[in-house]
Amino acid sequence: MAAAKALASIARLPIPDEVKLAFPGRDFTFGRDYVIPTPFDPRLIEILPVEVAKAAQLSGIAKFPIEVYELYRAQLKKRLNHPKEKI
Repeated sequence: MAAAKALASIARLPIPDEVKLAFPGRDFTFGRDYVIPTPFDPRLIEILPVEVAKAAQLSGIAKFPIEVYELYRAQLKKRLNHPKEKI
C-alpha cells in the first residue's frame, strides 16, 4: 500500500525536465492517461524506497530499521549521479 500511495503522490507532482526531454510532446498531467510515473522519473529512486521503508518500520517487519531517512534518501539519490561508483 505504501508503494501505491507513493506512486500516486509522485504522479501528481510537477514533472522533472529530464522526463519531459525523454518524451517530447507527451502530456504528463495526472489523470486517465497518466496515473503511474514513467520508470525514467528520477524521483522514484528517492521517494518510493523511503516510503516503503517507513511503512515496513511502522508495521514492525523491518529487519534493519533506518535511523535517518534524509540520509537514506540522499544515498539513494546519489545513485542516479554516480551509477558506476560503489556507495
